[in-house]
Amino acid sequence: MEHTTINSQQNQTLLDIALQEYGSIEGVFDLMDANGYNVLSTDPSPYESILLEGEILDNAIYNYYKSNAIIPATGFSDEDENPDGIDFMMIEDDFIVR
Repeated sequence: MEHTTINSQQNQTLLDIALQEYGSIEGVFDLMDANGYNVLSTDPSPYESILLEGEILDNAIYNYYKSNAIIPATGFSDEDENPDGIDFMMIEDDFIVR
């Protein structure tokens, strides 16, 4: 793989990008090294430029993701961290029964 750059999508983690671009989560080490990440829990900002280095690790998975336009995004958003609505209300706490 030549040195290329992609833009991360909203809620994409480094593991998502590794799977999408290398066909394996093992590619996360190449991503971390190329982009100066020291901690795996550091997720890229939405639409941040991500440098890709290294080789595709699993061609079958890589080709499947590309041919089906799959863009994994398993990270949490602010809405996920602070859910609200009737599904998350507790009786007598924030859902009052009269």
